[in-house]
Amino acid sequence: MDRKNNPFGLLAFLHWNHDWNKFAFKNEDIPRALDQIDELGVSFIRMDLLWSDIHNGHFQYDYSRYDSLIENISKKGINILALLHYNKA
Repeated sequence: MDRKNNPFGLLAFLHWNHDWNKFAFKNEDIPRALDQIDELGVSFIRMDLLWSDIHNGHFQYDYSRYDSLIENISKKGINILALLHYNKA
């Protein structure tokens, strides 16, 4: 089945490299992980974007933490289902 017609996706925590996460990916491991995800042929990756990473104050938002990863996923031709939620308060 080609990726274009594949209804299956993958929940990937590639970007959860926070101090509280004991199973974080190192930046140098992400290209290999993306290659392996690409080999699976999934059509999309679900990414949970953390509100606490993005919100910088009243009506101030910064997505730069995710920019490189989103660009690299897109280069593989994989779609992204991004969910904005969670708050580490």
